[in-house]
Amino acid sequence: MTRRLLVVLASLLVAAGPAGASNWLGVDGGALRPVGSSTDFAQDGTMLEVNWQHFNKGRSALQFGIGYAEMGFDGAVQSTIETYKGVIQNKNLLAQRQGGPGEGWVSAEFGVFETTYITVNLLTQPYRSGRFAAFVTGGIGLYHWRSPFRIKFYNTPFFGEQHAYEAPAEGGFYSGVQQTDEIEYTKDGNTGGLNGGGGVAFRIASHLVANAQLRAHVTFTSGTGNREEGVDDQDYLDRVTFGLLSVGLSYRF
Repeated sequence: MTRRLLVVLASLLVAAGPAGASNWLGVDGGALRPVGSSTDFAQDGTMLEVNWQHFNKGRSALQFGIGYAEMGFDGAVQSTIETYKGVIQNKNLLAQRQGGPGEGWVSAEFGVFETTYITVNLLTQPYRSGRFAAFVTGGIGLYHWRSPFRIKFYNTPFFGEQHAYEAPAEGGFYSGVQQTDEIEYTKDGNTGGLNGGGGVAFRIASHLVANAQLRAHVTFTSGTGNREEGVDDQDYLDRVTFGLLSVGLSYRF
């Protein structure tokens, strides 16, 4: 997938028109919202993008973008944390009933879902009148993503199970305390993706344009869980989709 995207990127570079062109450097920023299955684990976030546009003599342009986007964790991540808190609370109660201390506790460590990307788009303006123009854009990109998340267990009552996060077998006897254990969910990777959307632009001056746009990104992360662990089933990372609403300024140089 990544190799094919690189070939397409190279083709688009060759296709860039030379003469009579105008070049624009822009900065966009705005709000980001998870879409589809991504709402199962993420919440609204923010984005920032720097882009360069090469317009030919007509109404189309080749657009390069470098951006950063982040979304907070919610849904499945928070549910996972609460599930293991419940397991430890139950083990504490069982240990106390059998004369143990029952002082196990859970610590969850997570940040935000981060994506850094490079995109190459074809942009066209189907409508232009005076200072206003409407545009649509679409293309491909390379994405680096990171999902930091781990759960740590401390002073967990032990009933013969292998890991602190495992529920005790029915009728198990308290055997001591497991000092530390953890589940490492953190993942990162590089992948390909698609993006597309549209917006409006307003020419403030001959060399300055303001714009607002709505765009969607789909990344194919393949960030599935570690099945051998029996606990890490992050299927929600298979495909990450988010939409962004941004405003920006572009300067002609």
